[in-house]
Amino acid sequence: MNALLYGHNPEEHVVAIQQLNDQTIRLFTRIEGKVLHKDVEFFPFFFLSDDSLLKEFPKKFWLKELTGNNYYRFIAAFTRWNEMWEAIGFILRVYNKTRALNISSYQELEELYIRNNPIRQFLLQSGITFFKGMEFNQIVRVFLDITTTKSLIKKSTGKKAQEKILVISVLTNEGKKYSISTHRQDEKKALLKFINIINEIDPDIIEGFDLFGTILPALNRASERQQIPLAIGRSENVLRTPSGFNPVGFIDSEWSSYEVFGRNLVDTRSLVESALEIKKSEQTIGLFSSAKHFEIPLDLNKIQNASHISELWRDHTNSVKELSIYRTEITQKLSDLLLPFWFNLIQICPLNLRMLVHSGAPARIESLMLRAYIQNKHSLPKPSEGSKSVALSSDIFYTGVFSNVLYLEVEGLFITLIQKEAIKPRTDSLNIFQQLISELSAKLNSNKTTQSSSTYNSMIASKIKSIKSLIDSLHIYLGYSKGLFNDLEQAEYLAVKSREVLKDILHQLELFNANVIHTDGHALFITAPNNITGATNEENFINRISSSLPDGVKLVLSQRYKNMLSYRKNNYALLDYNDNLIIKGNNLISRGMEKFLRVFIQRFIECLLTNDLKRLHHAYATAYTQIVKHQWSPLDFCRVEITKCNTNTYIDEKKKESNSSSPALEAAIRSSIYVEANTKISYYITGTEKDPIISNYSKLIEEWDPNHPDENTSFYLTRLHEATHKFKEYFEPTAFERIFSLDEIFGFSEEGINILSRKTTPELTEIKPTTEDYSIWLAETD
Repeated sequence: MNALLYGHNPEEHVVAIQQLNDQTIRLFTRIEGKVLHKDVEFFPFFFLSDDSLLKEFPKKFWLKELTGNNYYRFIAAFTRWNEMWEAIGFILRVYNKTRALNISSYQELEELYIRNNPIRQFLLQSGITFFKGMEFNQIVRVFLDITTTKSLIKKSTGKKAQEKILVISVLTNEGKKYSISTHRQDEKKALLKFINIINEIDPDIIEGFDLFGTILPALNRASERQQIPLAIGRSENVLRTPSGFNPVGFIDSEWSSYEVFGRNLVDTRSLVESALEIKKSEQTIGLFSSAKHFEIPLDLNKIQNASHISELWRDHTNSVKELSIYRTEITQKLSDLLLPFWFNLIQICPLNLRMLVHSGAPARIESLMLRAYIQNKHSLPKPSEGSKSVALSSDIFYTGVFSNVLYLEVEGLFITLIQKEAIKPRTDSLNIFQQLISELSAKLNSNKTTQSSSTYNSMIASKIKSIKSLIDSLHIYLGYSKGLFNDLEQAEYLAVKSREVLKDILHQLELFNANVIHTDGHALFITAPNNITGATNEENFINRISSSLPDGVKLVLSQRYKNMLSYRKNNYALLDYNDNLIIKGNNLISRGMEKFLRVFIQRFIECLLTNDLKRLHHAYATAYTQIVKHQWSPLDFCRVEITKCNTNTYIDEKKKESNSSSPALEAAIRSSIYVEANTKISYYITGTEKDPIISNYSKLIEEWDPNHPDENTSFYLTRLHEATHKFKEYFEPTAFERIFSLDEIFGFSEEGINILSRKTTPELTEIKPTTEDYSIWLAETD
């Protein structure tokens, strides 16, 4: 097996790796269905540019000078994990004695470079990777779902939340189902039964949709209530907090605080978000909307039951149990589609599943480069300062609604330019970057040959996708700000060359009278010339354009869409031929919006895409009436916040003016409610002002009284009108007023109203790095 791609260690069938203590790593392997383990020595390490910082450290360590002339010329290794950290503290003290400006953290010390997770260090050092030599179906997986009742904590009594588990469902990848309810047994017995089931199955992977945000926190709280250890780890280990790994952006989140000894945890929601390039947010996609997007058939009757759990539990307990099992089945179907990609990728990258899923594409390339340099005992460079985006220019050429839209990927552009121009990081002394290109390309071609010589195989397709993802990450790595081997000059050169090719593609398309609507950093949305109709003619047309491009670069028809709404740069909506709606971009819709607005904008966009202006007028009238006549529930107009600290800490920090006001915590304080950190709180806005200070008028949704509704009608009407004005440019002023007015005596008529389209002037001369979240929004079905 290729050592550069799959690691230099031949160890196979590794299903879990766990730090046992300061000196030892435990490897779990699955051989012929049985799980075995062995303990191996572990030598924590870091890199230094100046060996004098460590020479006087009093405890045992090894200091070796590495080959080459890169910045980090020394590697220091230790016998214990805690002694490595003692050495880092020692280095800080030595450094501060000789410098005018003292530093307080090793992260500020550029002379030291460390990967501070023990499992990651071990994988880099040993050359071992997960699941090597295994087939996907050899992994034992379980899928979890949990249904609970909930309430908050009254500060006046200080009592724990009156939460209770109703149902825990477990499904294995072999189809075995377990439904544990508290209908005829107490919560403690149900929890113990769940623990026994997990240990009997002995899974390698525990999965669940929103595993870290809902399922594990609920199980952990239940174990605390019942005062029994949640011993679902191997060797009867309990659920625990992981050491040394906090994914950037999730440090304050509850989900990041769980680890199960000897088992991998996979949040299926994260797999969906990664597949769709969706960033984490407080309100995000649901299970059923995810399934709909991936064309997984849904049972609408069961979905409708999801919003009536309390009533069902009281009168139809079995329906709640069936719904919970159904959710695990949908979770498995999503996982079966998405997890094979990661299964193939993790056999290559020296990361565990959790790190891999939450790492960016450039970080995966970095892990391969770093492993090769450690194996070759070669010095490491330090990153160049700054970053450079290397991607297709994202631009908008037309606004409006367009039919029969083709989505064309520019395949092979960056890798062809890298190979043709012999581009590589200047500090890559061992030429690993170009070796990776060669080995990955050979592996990709080998799998493509296998795929084309046989019937379609989903696992081979996943391998191709995994390898292609690494190839497609190489150009991004050149401009990666944190990359040890980044090279901003080469990244800039590559960006300039790619823009030249893109301009040529656009020119060729214009010559043939095709309309380029939008480019999104990955591909182009176009409408074919009027004389090109039918799939065969479209593909011939695309091949004709491709023939004029440089060798290795071609246009590939990735998808066809019935209709497209082009709104702003990186903001658009698509309706496919199965009538699935995809909305991309926070300018159109964002997860921080109240539900009634998300639903309204979704319907607004559907009406634009289908040219159903009568339904659009009706959608507005319905939303308006809903607000002014209070014909809704608080779930429609509430906002959701996950608290970053507990009530007492918030009050103390607010007195010091060290943090901004939290509407959720202010609402809880006004209601004498005490909340812990990472608590999800739903609140709404009261008062009469159109533009209130939100934190002054927030109120918990549990306090909303349908008999005496006190939500701020003016505020929510303002929010509705802000949403309608997003689309003002698509209509003549008089037409816009007609659609969004309730004054027409004889009813609304769409006669004479047209959706406008406009040509814009894109700027193709500059590719700017973006910090905005251009998320994909899936149509709500949950």
